[in-house]
Amino acid sequence: MGATDPVLLNISGVLHAFWIGSDTSDQHYILHCVEVNGAWGSTITLTNPPSNPLNIHVVSLNNTAIIAWTERGGPGSTYYLVSSDAGETWSSPIFLIAGDYPQLWNDGSRIELLSYNRYAMEHTISIFNGTDWNSIPINAMNQSLPPLLHPIHWKGQDMLFWVKDGRIAYAFLQSKGNVMAGFGNVSAGRDVSEIEVSTSPIDINIVFSSLTKNNKTLWTISSSDAQEWGIPLYIGRISLSSGFSVDSNTTSLRVVWSDENTTFVKNVQNGKYIKILPHGESFDMSDSILLFSSRTGSGSTLYYFRIS
Repeated sequence: MGATDPVLLNISGVLHAFWIGSDTSDQHYILHCVEVNGAWGSTITLTNPPSNPLNIHVVSLNNTAIIAWTERGGPGSTYYLVSSDAGETWSSPIFLIAGDYPQLWNDGSRIELLSYNRYAMEHTISIFNGTDWNSIPINAMNQSLPPLLHPIHWKGQDMLFWVKDGRIAYAFLQSKGNVMAGFGNVSAGRDVSEIEVSTSPIDINIVFSSLTKNNKTLWTISSSDAQEWGIPLYIGRISLSSGFSVDSNTTSLRVVWSDENTTFVKNVQNGKYIKILPHGESFDMSDSILLFSSRTGSGSTLYYFRIS
């Protein structure tokens, strides 16, 4: 069984791993396991046919956790699972809204989901009240927003990030889903193709890729006030088939990505290059946990590192 889209989530102090598994018939499943006393427990299957999930996203708030995804091959339907007991038990799949690219986040008091309806060509924010959702279309202030947006909550404010004309654009969200006027633009000076956004208590970190002939080059740029942005810092080059994910804390930024054969880990600390290496080597970084997948033959393998 293949393993892709791995995600780690801390729910009430317990580490949970989620990923999408697949079989030889191209059926996909959301899988889940929990770390207990430093070891992973049994793998539990959370979805079964006819559900066929793609691009899972997870978030938690207190003892409530939600997994959201888009169904493969359909007209664009977002489903979710909810747990009200810190991930011990989960609901059956529940249809939420017609839309793709579900992105979950919490603002410290509630869980929110951002999705895009390709037919209505509008984004919707769905707010979870503990049992149900209240969905609100985004008022884009006559601005054209792409389907894929990256929402964050940082220092009491909600923000959206996306790629526009090869640059990184962002805006602030007001109540009731209004996007504030005065869109910002991170003038990274690169031909940006993909971004991932991560926050720490002191700054916002964006990792972005710029497209070259045969590869992508990864860069990172940060801000401590959500207004003024620093100089792009070179991270490395990855193959065209690679994706990447980002994790931040107050002292370092960790980036994980994989190509057809090798998964790489890189740590950026205090604005300086630290290390880049293939999976399987020993290494020492600040305390963190990384989960990722790498293709092996006809399938893919899930890798797990505890770094301390």
